[in-house]
Amino acid sequence: MGLAPRVACAEHGVVVAQVPWAEPGSRFTRDCEMERAWLTAVASRKTVGGFLRIAWRTAGDIARRVAARLGSSMPCMFDGLTAIGVDETGHRKGRTYITVVVDHERRRVVWAHDGYGKEVLDLFFRQLTDEQRASIKVVTGDGAKWIDSNVAEHCPNAERVLDSFHIVSWMTDTLDQVRKRLWNQARRDNLIAMIKLRCSSLPTHQHPPSNPRKQQKAHTSCSYARRISIGLLPGSSGEETNIFE
Repeated sequence: MGLAPRVACAEHGVVVAQVPWAEPGSRFTRDCEMERAWLTAVASRKTVGGFLRIAWRTAGDIARRVAARLGSSMPCMFDGLTAIGVDETGHRKGRTYITVVVDHERRRVVWAHDGYGKEVLDLFFRQLTDEQRASIKVVTGDGAKWIDSNVAEHCPNAERVLDSFHIVSWMTDTLDQVRKRLWNQARRDNLIAMIKLRCSSLPTHQHPPSNPRKQQKAHTSCSYARRISIGLLPGSSGEETNIFE
């Protein structure tokens, strides 16, 4: 803890003098606050408070002061944006979504907001100046239409690029659909050929058979084969199901 000198002011009374190594209203030096803010970034406030022997509310206040101090000294994160990426991600077991905008050149997150959709991404572009929007040349993301509409409205000269993950996923799904269709067609053609061969091998009787049970069995087999040829099979409940759907 730092001891700042106290000054008796005729107008404001007894106040603490401003010093370069501590923030106004803080009981800790700037170096001490930086160390405790770093610990807060990798642990909870309760853990930091127990480790450094301070209250967990004090750990939160220190983190907010350090974040405000660093934010005021850093240049605007929206300056110099040339290639950005837009995507939504889910948290809380996928029940809540946030929209994230990243800077591909500097490899860092520049903006995030709760929710997703055209209205949410529109909030990001409205925070940019005309010069900052004009500097954006490439916008990456998935095939969501709300991203396309925002880019066309706010950055008409930017190039829209789809990410490789979704392209590979779409191609894999399309190939899987073609594979299933060709496999079902080949399986059906094979079944029809086998059924025709089985039906042609069944004996035909031009006169009443000597054994009526054999005649009934042959008729049942041929009828069952014809039903398979059109893709119908009896289910467990007695209803017919189509095997080619």
